[in-house]
Amino acid sequence: MLFIIGNRDDLFKAQSHISQDIFIKIFDDITIMDAIYGEHRDYLSAGGYSLVAQTKQDLLTVLKLFDYHAHPFEWAEKVTDDYISVLYVFNNDFSITIYMPLSICPHDYIDFEEDFIL
Repeated sequence: MLFIIGNRDDLFKAQSHISQDIFIKIFDDITIMDAIYGEHRDYLSAGGYSLVAQTKQDLLTVLKLFDYHAHPFEWAEKVTDDYISVLYVFNNDFSITIYMPLSICPHDYIDFEEDFIL
């Protein structure tokens, strides 16, 4: 199931479906966005949001939101042993971070020879 998380309410609704490590990371992201753009912002137009994609089908749904193949990512990092986060910056005031299992992430994000995220 794909989760769109732009505020704490969204995060707490998804809490039982995501790991504690991912929850904490997204909570930190939301806290920063709230401090910069306001707690009650329209996150679809100001600041941005996080996506938690858990299946390959979820990634196909993400493609309906934006073409992550065509848009270069700003940053990718391993969040846990089996999860990655990938940051896309669209302008100075809007970004999307995708959290997904390594098992489904596109190969562009992984340097297999070095065994770490680019």
